[in-house]
Amino acid sequence: MTEVAKAAEQIVKTGVVPTNTGSLSASNNYVTPNDGRLFLHVINGGGSTCNVTIAANKLVDGLTVPDRTVAVLAGTDQMIGPFDKDVYNDANDLISVTFDFITTVTLAAMRF
Repeated sequence: MTEVAKAAEQIVKTGVVPTNTGSLSASNNYVTPNDGRLFLHVINGGGSTCNVTIAANKLVDGLTVPDRTVAVLAGTDQMIGPFDKDVYNDANDLISVTFDFITTVTLAAMRF
C-alpha cells in the first residue's frame, strides 16, 4: 500500500472549516500524527457503506489488539476518535487509516 500523509487541523474556539480530502484510494494507507486528541471526519456521499479501519499497534499478554473498524453508512458523515496513543500509534506516532469503499468519500483529520 502507498502511504499518504494527511495533516491534522486544529479546532479553535472561533471554528474551523475542515479540509476534506477527496479522491481517496482503497489501495492507499492514510497516516496522520496522533497526540491522543485526534478525530477523523469521514463523509460518505456514496451509495454504499464505507468501512474505515484504524490499525492497532499493541500487544496485550502476547495477543494482538484488533484493528478498529467503523462503518460509515451511505449518505452520512461520522466523527471517529479520539485514538489512544498506546494502542493506535506506530513507532513514528502516526495512526494508519484505510478505506474499503472510496467513491465520493472524503476525509478530514481534526485535533482539539
